[in-house]
Amino acid sequence: MRRVREPRKPRDGKRVLVMRYWPRGVKKDQVDDWWCDLAPTKELIHGYKQGAIPWADFARSYVKQMRSAVPKQKISELAAQARKRKISVLCDCADETRCHRSLLKKMLEA
Repeated sequence: MRRVREPRKPRDGKRVLVMRYWPRGVKKDQVDDWWCDLAPTKELIHGYKQGAIPWADFARSYVKQMRSAVPKQKISELAAQARKRKISVLCDCADETRCHRSLLKKMLEA
């Protein structure tokens, strides 16, 4: 788990961005793959960032969203890739503990 704005390091392995929108100012060569299907919906992101949705509700909603067909398949694919090589999951949140990538990490490990 890393921030997308952190410089690429050899130990990163494949860098996979899991944000709904491409982050401003981030060059394409900083990311190897972009899986926007693993990002929270636009409504969930905005609700949480505006303070209308507390973290616990955000987390429950995000996990529920990831149980639908496309995200579930993508999680399986990413987990399979991670068993074969190092993968760094990227987002722009400064606090990993309050970021969907921490929730995604648990799903990938399961």
